[in-house]
Amino acid sequence: MLITLPFLPISVNQSYRSSKNRVYKSGKLRDFEKKMNDLFETFENIEFLKGNIAIDITFELKSFRKRDLDNMLKSLFDSLEDRIFENDNQIFEIKCRKIHGCSEDKTIINIFEI
Repeated sequence: MLITLPFLPISVNQSYRSSKNRVYKSGKLRDFEKKMNDLFETFENIEFLKGNIAIDITFELKSFRKRDLDNMLKSLFDSLEDRIFENDNQIFEIKCRKIHGCSEDKTIINIFEI
């Protein structure tokens, strides 16, 4: 299954904030979740994967700003739970790359059962 997101996931470092011994979702995480909800509402016939999963991800970035792959992966995987697969513990293989200097920010996901 091939999915293209016309944006990048946020870093897990930007996802949560704390104040007065309370942890809450950041505005950036709420915005990212809304984008994902809006996008997935437009998809038809998404296959829910139940077995072990392999995933190949390409992050296309306009800027040359430093970004950690592992931080982007966590928020992306969390956002795909209950949409594509039940839990990210189903992921047994990951191939990931980032490309700088692209014409637009984009996330390309190829995911399949193995």
